Amino acid sequence: SLQGLEGIRSLGHSAPSGEQEASIYICNNAHLRTVEELAGLQNDLPSALVIWNNAKLSSLHGLEGIRSLGKMMKSKWVGYSLYIGGNDRLRNLTELKGVHGDLPGSITIENNPNLHSLRGLEHVRSAGRNQMFGRSIKICGNTELQSLDGLAGLRGNLSGSVEVVGNDQLTNLNGLEGIESLAPDFGGQSLVIMGNSMLQSLEPVSKIRLVDDESLLITSQYNATIQAPRCPGGWYWQRGTLMCRFCGPDSVSLASSVVGKDGAADSVCTRCGWWFEPSSTMEYCDVARVALAYICSSFCCLVIACTSLAMNFQVSSSFNSQWRLVGRVVPISNICPESAERGEGVVLTTWIPHGLKERRWRTHERSFPIFLSGTGNIYLDTSEKLSLRARILAGERLELLDAQGKPLEADLHSSMGKVAIPAMETLVQGGASVPLFISVTLSSLLGIAGLAITATKYEREGAAATLAVVAAVGSLVVSLFKQWCIPPTPLRRRLDLYQQELEKAEPNPQPTERGAMRALRLGQVLDLYRFFKGFLQERNMYFMEPHLIRPLTARHKLSYAEVAGPSLVDWFVSHFWGHPFSQTCAALEQHAKGVMGSAWRNVAYWICTLSNNQYAIQEELGNGRWELSSFYLALRSNTCQGTCMILDEGLDPLGRSWCLFE
Repeated sequence: SLQGLEGIRSLGHSAPSGEQEASIYICNNAHLRTVEELAGLQNDLPSALVIWNNAKLSSLHGLEGIRSLGKMMKSKWVGYSLYIGGNDRLRNLTELKGVHGDLPGSITIENNPNLHSLRGLEHVRSAGRNQMFGRSIKICGNTELQSLDGLAGLRGNLSGSVEVVGNDQLTNLNGLEGIESLAPDFGGQSLVIMGNSMLQSLEPVSKIRLVDDESLLITSQYNATIQAPRCPGGWYWQRGTLMCRFCGPDSVSLASSVVGKDGAADSVCTRCGWWFEPSSTMEYCDVARVALAYICSSFCCLVIACTSLAMNFQVSSSFNSQWRLVGRVVPISNICPESAERGEGVVLTTWIPHGLKERRWRTHERSFPIFLSGTGNIYLDTSEKLSLRARILAGERLELLDAQGKPLEADLHSSMGKVAIPAMETLVQGGASVPLFISVTLSSLLGIAGLAITATKYEREGAAATLAVVAAVGSLVVSLFKQWCIPPTPLRRRLDLYQQELEKAEPNPQPTERGAMRALRLGQVLDLYRFFKGFLQERNMYFMEPHLIRPLTARHKLSYAEVAGPSLVDWFVSHFWGHPFSQTCAALEQHAKGVMGSAWRNVAYWICTLSNNQYAIQEELGNGRWELSSFYLALRSNTCQGTCMILDEGLDPLGRSWCLFE
């Protein structure tokens, strides 16, 4: 007996063997019959319980107060949490019914020839890995053991192997059905079932997932004839083996599925697609509603974020010939000075809404930098020497300011080109009621979080990655398509219509000799003015050349006279480009009526803007030799009757060197 230990209430732990920590170590006591004197123990054992080689010990009465085993084991490796072995007369373990929860070490019950049952261990939920052997459970050499029901509390994944060997009276493996997966021991085995001469069914362990088939050691040698298992849904039996095999976490199969000895699992197992998951019975694929909801919502959030970024940001070299990240880029409809009474200077009107909204909390800074290009006006296009700012007037109107934020006072005009908003300004002032940086950030975070949950919790890594790429690429395509679908500006549509009229009048324009051959009848000049009168208004040649003449002649790279149909010069026109074109046309009409009467529309005038090839100006100027210039050739031609100089109140042409030359 252990008389004298009745007063012990708790125990610490030690390592008597130098390796195995133990709180109770009862070993090699040939005449010990009982441990009832330990009944005073009423707490957790910080280390293992080892009862070994006590030949006459028939009961564990006295250990009823133990609640857990091994919670404070501190060795670099953990061995047993419970070891019961070599106790010849021990019949059951019912006195250990107080032990519950997870054990950090392994459970070994071996070589107890009279042990009939493992009942008493029902409340143990998991066993750890024995670092010496790699096992979690070992039930071996208990010749009278008939059932493993006492292990029915085991659940989930075990970090080691299970070994059931040499239990002659064991007929089934009931009690192991709660185990889901096993890891291999140091011998590479995960599940070892052999030497159980009465065992007839492996069904309770048929659903355990193993690392690979090689880690399974089940042999009919020393076992009874084991019947083929009836596999549940999601599992299959391969002829020539003794266990059901798992199809996989995303695969299904009908119950009792069988494949041939050399058959492949694909013949009975079906993998569920991205949008599906195995049903509760694992016999068919069902719609993965929760995962699909995460995927769809995440995809929508990413599409919103990516589309917002793609539509509002781009890398461009159009502004100041430097590659830079800019925000929203929109076409310009019109730039002109507006009413000073309303406190507005030069106003830029965009063809589509610029998408900016003034934020009330930005009272300290109402203006912001902008970039312009393709306006045809050197005093508007952004360059190293020129930078402009703007302030918001309305959804399609911006007032242009100089670099110091003051209104522009110059008479600036344009009806073409693009305006770009800086990236930072687009983030802050872009968006409707919510700033763009808030909506993009929230959408991105929600989308990424949803895809992360989809990839980890619902194991849809491929779907998550694919949808992220599709969202990004799709959004880029949508934004490019929308940019392509922006309708042409009013000026562009008007140019296209007039181009058609020119092609009807002159289907195949041909180059003509410079000089006298490139005059235009006044009727052609007036037709041009009247067709674009709404855009020209009081604008001059500095507006007309880039906005009308160049676009209309771009296809053929000829002068406007050659495209519209040239004539021999009657009169040479000397004028100042800064005159309103409407006044130029009115003056020429009066002159023509004075010199030709009723046939005044047929008077042919040589006008440099219309008669020179704007794509070959150096050649038109004679490459530096004035006597070879188109001006001189037209002036000195035999058909030229004289020079018609158009004057205004300021006599501006007399301050121009070319006019004095003419």
